[in-house]
Amino acid sequence: MAQPNHSYNTITYGTFSRLLESYKEHVPKKLDELEEQRLKVIPEALSERTDDAHLKKIELQKLLEWKLGHGTFRPSLRKLVESNTDEAVEQCTREAFETYAKDSDQWAMVVAMLAKGLRGVGPATASLLLNTYDGENVPFFSDELLRWVMFSEGKGNGWDRKIKYSMKEYQELYRRVGVLRERLAKESEKTITSVDVEMVAYVLGRRQTEGIKRKEVDQEDKEGDEREAGEHKNKRKKRKI
Repeated sequence: MAQPNHSYNTITYGTFSRLLESYKEHVPKKLDELEEQRLKVIPEALSERTDDAHLKKIELQKLLEWKLGHGTFRPSLRKLVESNTDEAVEQCTREAFETYAKDSDQWAMVVAMLAKGLRGVGPATASLLLNTYDGENVPFFSDELLRWVMFSEGKGNGWDRKIKYSMKEYQELYRRVGVLRERLAKESEKTITSVDVEMVAYVLGRRQTEGIKRKEVDQEDKEGDEREAGEHKNKRKKRKI
């Protein structure tokens, strides 16, 4: 059952930021190197290829290893991705990123281009590739993120929701992440990236699978919310003065 202060529809920036800060605590140590590749090394490499943004095959493989490390291991998927040639990976990602750079509103078409042009790459992995190019605006189609932004109580609708990994699901996920980013940005006057939202969803999902004691978590969140309420109250007093 989702905690009220963790709901996608009502979560405050204070709660969101506290969950975001705890992200590293929930990532398995064995994935530290791949986390670095996904969140820093590969995006920086792409940004340096200013006039020729593309992914290399080894980078695609590292992103897949990162994705599999956070989910169900599928050797067949790894073999499919490895069957892509270096040239095919570079050409497909080059064309996709060039299309996106010209018109970011075409994100759905770009994700479809990547999924169609590369073996072993579906909408979820394709969204990860585009996310490395624009982590601020393009969300990665992760299990936790879909389940959180489309969460509703009841068997099969919460953290155990079945996922089809379809473009239709991703389009709704993209829309909802955008709504949340805009709302939290207005509240905090800070930029909220799609990666930030993904990380918060991951933390909430891991709390379920790790079996963290709810009373301890709830107490921590309650104390945080009380501090946040106090800060808002003090700000209002200062404005009146």
